Parts: sequence; C-alpha cells; structure tokens
Amino acid sequence: HCHGHLRERGGLKGVACIPFVSRSGGQVARAASPIFCRCAALPHLPSPHLQAHRPSQVAVFAYAPITPFILPFGLIYFSLMWIVWRYQALYVYESVTNAQGRIWPYFAHRLVACLLIQVIFTSAMFIVKGGYVQAGILLAVLSLSLYGLRRYLKLLDRKGGIQTLRSKHLAGRVDPPLDLFTAPPLRSDADSVWYPEWGKAWQYWGVPRYGF
Repeated sequence: HCHGHLRERGGLKGVACIPFVSRSGGQVARAASPIFCRCAALPHLPSPHLQAHRPSQVAVFAYAPITPFILPFGLIYFSLMWIVWRYQALYVYESVTNAQGRIWPYFAHRLVACLLIQVIFTSAMFIVKGGYVQAGILLAVLSLSLYGLRRYLKLLDRKGGIQTLRSKHLAGRVDPPLDLFTAPPLRSDADSVWYPEWGKAWQYWGVPRYGF
C-alpha cells in the first residue's frame, strides 16, 4: 500500500506520505516507525481511507515555498473537503468505531515527521539553486523547532494518558446498553437511532445492511 502511494503520488509528495501510510505496515513504514512514529497506540479510525486526504495537505505545504500559486487551490480543496468530512462524521460513520480520543496523537507526530521531510527537501532545493546560507538557516532553525515540538508532544501524550486513566478510575463502573452494537433497525429505540444512511459504514466494508 505504501509503495502504491509512492508510485501514485510520486517524488516529493510520495516521500511526504510515508508517515501517514505507516498504519498499513509497509517495509518503508516499518523502517521509519522507530524514528518518527513513537507515539500513542495505533487507533482504529472510522475509515481506512481517512489518511488518503492528509498527504494532499502535506503536498500543498511542501510545494508552497517553491510554488506559492498552489495555495489558493489548496484552500478551495480543503474547504470543500471539510464539508464532506463533517457530513461523514455526522451521518456515515458509526459512533461505536471512533478513535477513542487517540486521533490527535496519531496524526500530530506524523505531521511533525512530514514537516521535517518538507524542511529537508526545501533545503535541498536551496542548495541546488546555490542558496547555501538560506539552506543552513532553514535546517538549523526549523529542525531544532521541530525537535522541541516533538518533545512537547511526547510530554503531552504522557500527561493526557494519565488524565484519561484517572478519569476512568474515578468514574466507576458503567453498564453499557446490551444493544449497543446492534443494527439500528433492530434496536428497541429504533425510532430515535435509525436514519436513512445508517448502513453506509457497513456497506463500505462489503457488509450488507440486512442478511439471513
């Protein structure tokens, strides 16, 4: 899957995608994960293709220093995709398959890795064009800044995990409803939980809404 992304996206965009496709288990991802991906446990995202939109953002920011004309088109794309993501979060994805609060540490550390890749490639572009001073300043300043940000994120992850465990400990025992994972039309409160597109998330995985 990772190599497929590299072939499909190619060049700088493909390399920048490596941290985001690490959950698929490719060889490149396994080699890079000890360096870039030491963060929270891997979350189970609502959709395996949610990561497919993130490399587009990385590509826009990576190409922006050398091609600023891409920024307005990237803004239009992100604005339209926000509407799509909001609709899917409200009406498509099943709430029982959420990321349990781990989506932020999962993407934050990979975003830092992608920014580091962007810094390296932009510095290489400056060196090719003869801007050795600019390349040195860029590597020195931004690399240290990203290193500090990564240490801060690791500290934030550690404190966030402690707070989560403490809140669960103080909350006491909870008995979830027995029909939590039952299809909405078969639940006793079907009138309140059923909606026309309730089965989209299941159909995405090839599971029909109804069966015998």
